[in-house]
Amino acid sequence: MMEAEVIVIGANRYSFKDDAGRIVEGTKVHYFEPVKSEEEDYVGYTPQSANLPYSAFDSLGEVPGRYLAIMSVSLRGRKPMIRVEGFRFVEPVIL
Repeated sequence: MMEAEVIVIGANRYSFKDDAGRIVEGTKVHYFEPVKSEEEDYVGYTPQSANLPYSAFDSLGEVPGRYLAIMSVSLRGRKPMIRVEGFRFVEPVIL
């Protein structure tokens, strides 16, 4: 597992039935890394999001806040993919 410092700026949880009648639920967490993007054609910070289990919503601390993003690397497919597994609260922030 890897960790990275991020700022969580929001989260929402969802629960609905898809067209086949199956329940789809989870938590979507919106965050950014506190390092300005150095990529061409970008300025400032690039917001990102991660989909987590429904129960992850209740385990979040204060938002907005400084968190450690817990990540893993998946080697399935053609190229490695980084997956956010969860967030660990560090401290509140004022934006």
